[in-house]
Amino acid sequence: MVEQRKTTRRTKKKPAARKARPAVGVRHARTKTKPTATRTARLEARISPENRAMLMRAAEIQGKTVTEFVTSNALEAAHQVIAEVEMIRLSRENQKRFVAALLAPPKPNAALQKAFAKHKARVRD
Repeated sequence: MVEQRKTTRRTKKKPAARKARPAVGVRHARTKTKPTATRTARLEARISPENRAMLMRAAEIQGKTVTEFVTSNALEAAHQVIAEVEMIRLSRENQKRFVAALLAPPKPNAALQKAFAKHKARVRD
């Protein structure tokens, strides 16, 4: 007598569900940046394997992907650089002189009056 084997269908495993991302405009929990609806810009960099390993380790420590880690830290550095350029730092004496000039501005001299007249002639309301 020949035994018949039962054939069972193998089903493919479903991929693990992805973590839900916050809605557009909602502050992302792990980074300081807001996710956008469409990310179309791409940034690439050639780095040494040692530097890549370091970035991967640091990202893992913070519980971020390498992309999230690099993006958030690069943006933080960019904000700092821009803030340093845009901020005017004055000594205490220069602060006092600046405020005094704002509160009691000098009367317009001849060159400034001429410039006002020239501007008024060119720009008519």
